[in-house]
Amino acid sequence: MNSPNNFSTKVNSSSQFSFPQTIEISNSFDLKGHVKCWAEEDGVKTLLHEKSNLIVNGARKALSHLIAESSPQYILSQFKIGTGGHVIGDILTPIAPSIIDTDLEDPVFTKPIGSFEYLPSGAETSVKFTIVIEKFEANGTGVVAYTEAGLYTTDGTLFARETFPAVVKNDARKVTFEWTILF
Repeated sequence: MNSPNNFSTKVNSSSQFSFPQTIEISNSFDLKGHVKCWAEEDGVKTLLHEKSNLIVNGARKALSHLIAESSPQYILSQFKIGTGGHVIGDILTPIAPSIIDTDLEDPVFTKPIGSFEYLPSGAETSVKFTIVIEKFEANGTGVVAYTEAGLYTTDGTLFARETFPAVVKNDARKVTFEWTILF
């Protein structure tokens, strides 16, 4: 069975051969993502979360528009973080994202994507986005426990979503997300 990012097509090739035959063409081009989340407090950098993440259906639409018409509305340009990616009452137990997700459950903070780089050097088959939430940003009324994050296109289409055990944010803590999309 094909996964949502795989496709299989049967092609009738009777015009190409002296006898009719059906050829199956398949492709397993799966987009993958990987997320790391770092916190820096009092000069100490700590890895809080690292995991492969889900590329949602909105990514397929965005990529089709980018390769066909270079549509700037589908460029990855926004990062959102929220507080709704966990089991109710248990901020340490994430609820897995779904490929049909179109937004975070409870988006709280939005920030432009700061920088990106192509990896590996020369091959350029991946893109790593780096988003830094400074000490003075996204603190709510003092302390916030974030449990979900997403990458969005300029027009607001969700491209990738990740849920995780609570990442606590306060004015003494800088949080950095490194989000890699692997092609």
